Amino acid sequence: MMIKKVTYLSALIFIQACGGGSGDGETGGGGSVTATQCFPSYLGEVGSKLDTVSDKTDFQGTEIINSSQSVQRKITYQGISDVSEIVDNDDANNLAYVKINDIEKKLTLLANKDVEGTSEILPSGLEINYTIAQGTTLTSENVTLRSTGSPDVVADISVTFQGIESISIPAGTFNACRFDITFSQNGVSRQFDQFWYNVGNGIELRSTSFSFGVAETEEIRSAILNGNTLEGI
Repeated sequence: MMIKKVTYLSALIFIQACGGGSGDGETGGGGSVTATQCFPSYLGEVGSKLDTVSDKTDFQGTEIINSSQSVQRKITYQGISDVSEIVDNDDANNLAYVKINDIEKKLTLLANKDVEGTSEILPSGLEINYTIAQGTTLTSENVTLRSTGSPDVVADISVTFQGIESISIPAGTFNACRFDITFSQNGVSRQFDQFWYNVGNGIELRSTSFSFGVAETEEIRSAILNGNTLEGI
């Protein structure tokens, strides 16, 4: 999700490809807590810049990851207007395309590009609705994941908002919205990811990915958003 595939909910533009549809099904919910407090409005603002330093840990050990990305312009992408083009400030060929609806609190993941090709969510992206209640699962069924040089992959992607949790990471202690994401084929889970986003600005604080029995975790050491240093509670 590239510099981390260059942006948000990285595991959704994750696997060698990407695929589409807004939510086809909704289950659970009923709680009064929603994820609107963690909506990343900054991704819709041209000129926004996020610099992060993270610890990435897997079975091989821990490495430090530096990331810098900016919203460089708004474009029309595959017929969809007002799409944010997000660039890796260390690699201008590394781009992501995301539509932000700040009024309805919806984020739509569309595509990633780098020198190896394009990963797209077809036909119109994968929509994440931040107004869903705690415990709600939104599922996009029969999503086609398409990536340059790879065969199409058809899968179901389920996104569950688990609620707001207090987490401690190298950068400090934060209140964060937790999302669980499952990538399934023929009813079998192929990848399971968890993400924690900061209450107040939506910065990704922690992510954990489980794929084929292998776990990978990334946690923020420090972050600066538009000149403002991330601070814990």
